[in-house]
Amino acid sequence: MPSSEIVFFRGVFSLVIIASIMIYRKDSFLAGNKKMLITRGIFGGLGLLTFFYTISQMKLGDASILLQMAPVFVIIFAKLFLKESIPKSFYFILVLALAGAVFVIKPTFENLISFPAITGISSAIFAAAAYISIRKLGLHHSPFLITCYFIGGSILFSIPLMISSFKVPTQSELFYLLIIGIFSALGQICLTKAYQMEKAGIVSIIGYSAVIHHGFWGYFAFGELLDVYSIIGGTLILICCTYIMLPGTFTQKKIARLFTNNFPLDSINK
Repeated sequence: MPSSEIVFFRGVFSLVIIASIMIYRKDSFLAGNKKMLITRGIFGGLGLLTFFYTISQMKLGDASILLQMAPVFVIIFAKLFLKESIPKSFYFILVLALAGAVFVIKPTFENLISFPAITGISSAIFAAAAYISIRKLGLHHSPFLITCYFIGGSILFSIPLMISSFKVPTQSELFYLLIIGIFSALGQICLTKAYQMEKAGIVSIIGYSAVIHHGFWGYFAFGELLDVYSIIGGTLILICCTYIMLPGTFTQKKIARLFTNNFPLDSINK
């Protein structure tokens, strides 16, 4: 199935879920900072399309390492546009987490100067810009509304690309697309809430834990065994994420401050 078609059906199923939740909560689809919401939709949609294109044109390991560059751009954009700062030790943590991702993914670094490679780096940049827009929107916008604009953007960008190569999905493909849509919607809601509550650079580093999750599901769903390099890389990533969440670190203090101030999270954009 073409990548643009996967993006389209994934978005449609996710949009139905998110829209249903918003209607139940009586949230407005037109509230908030429309300029930044549209920005989130544009960069999110472009990031998703370039992501699927990259993994379809390159070796998965090489594509993945390019896409793992997103946290680097998140930190750069956060300093430029949000004036956010993080402890200097976290730059070392970022490098260590990236090294862990290299161990797990084991890229061959073949054909890195190519259009798919440039697309992969572009995907990381688009993703970083989308995350910064979430942070810019702040806690005054419902994560459901922000996610709705992202899904809408991905659907709109995928339509013109899939017209020429449209393939009617089989029943089994529709089932898997539905599952993808459900978990994508839930994942985007959680990701959006994370970027709303914490500095973008910190959340982006935690995002490296996804590499460990990929290995976990690869083993249990497809019987893919982890080699020694994957174990080393996963351990490095786990150490980084654990350090960030340890008592006394920047992140732990920030989360504690949010909850001790009794911020009315449940009342956002109702």
